[in-house]
Amino acid sequence: MSDFIVEHLTKSVGDKTVFRDISFIIHDFDRIGIIGVNGTGKTTLLDVISGRLGFDGDVSPFSAKNGYKIAYLTQEPEFDDEKTILDTVLSSDLREMTLIKTYETLMANYDEANQDKLEKVMAEMDSLDAWAIESEVKTVLTKLGLEDLSQKVGDLSGGLRRRVQLAQVLLNDADLLLLDEPTNHLDIDTIAWLTNYLKTSKKTVLFITHDRYFLDNVATRIFELANSQLTEYQGNYQDYVR
Repeated sequence: MSDFIVEHLTKSVGDKTVFRDISFIIHDFDRIGIIGVNGTGKTTLLDVISGRLGFDGDVSPFSAKNGYKIAYLTQEPEFDDEKTILDTVLSSDLREMTLIKTYETLMANYDEANQDKLEKVMAEMDSLDAWAIESEVKTVLTKLGLEDLSQKVGDLSGGLRRRVQLAQVLLNDADLLLLDEPTNHLDIDTIAWLTNYLKTSKKTVLFITHDRYFLDNVATRIFELANSQLTEYQGNYQDYVR
């Protein structure tokens, strides 16, 4: 098991205490929705967990297995604008991802002169059983409407940049996905696909959303932030309301 444990987390911003001595555990395959009125610190909590922001005190409130990885879908993607969609999405240093990136590049610009290289890449993908990952990569990119993988991310609209970042996070081999408003810039069909993907792909997810349909259908637990405290509820949003 690879639980992510938070004990006695306190965070102040200026003269405001956003959280005071909050504790919780994120288990494998949890899908936890964070709710609370604006200004209660939902995004701040994700920022602190991800390491983008610090915490109060000298003792880390976080404990997890060695090498525990977190991937974070932020409100504003930060990219190297000169990189292509393919290079950005498959940015993991996993050998399988490196092979898939090479394979996709060779196939998109096929040349007989590169046939030997292509065959070597395919043979190594066979040995690592990387084809299932390659299939998932293709599915995620297609469902998110990312077709021309050679486009530079700097040339994309804000909505497409967000989709690139969503693909990057979903395809990361992280232990925990932090998603801040993942349904922004998505149409109804894509939201339905994302809902099903998160429910069936055994991802561990902590997310913020104003989309009640998404919250109801994805969350298995609810964290409510109010008055610098965190209260946990089992079940989805309807269970929380009851």
